[in-house]
Amino acid sequence: MRTKKILFIFALLCTIAQGAWAATRTYEYPTKTKPAFEASHDGKSNVVIITSAAELAYITANFSEDSGYKVD
Repeated sequence: MRTKKILFIFALLCTIAQGAWAATRTYEYPTKTKPAFEASHDGKSNVVIITSAAELAYITANFSEDSGYKVD
C-alpha cells in the first residue's frame, strides 16, 4: 500500500513538472504548404480545401483580415 502511494505521488510530481515545462515552451509551426483556392465547391465560391495538418497550420500562421481566408 505504501509503495502505491509513493508511486502515485511520484507520477503526480512528474505530471506537474512536465506541465510546467510545456507551459514555458513556445511552439512554432513553420510550413510552406499553402492550401489551394477552389473557384467553387458544393455551391460555394472561393473555397479553400484543407487536406493536411500542414495546410491548416499555414492558414493559422498567415490568417489576417486581408489574407483572403474567410470563415463561413
